[in-house]
Amino acid sequence: MRGASNQSRHRMGIRPMNDLIFIAVTAAFFVATAFAIVAMEKV
Repeated sequence: MRGASNQSRHRMGIRPMNDLIFIAVTAAFFVATAFAIVAMEKV
């Protein structure tokens, strides 16, 4: 999946804004997952 997105991004050109959104979504998902793991361990 990541390889396909990289190919399409190179084909369409560099889009720093899309990269920022992608990084923000990935970071938010990672933080949410870590928070869920910590919450489960406390319970």
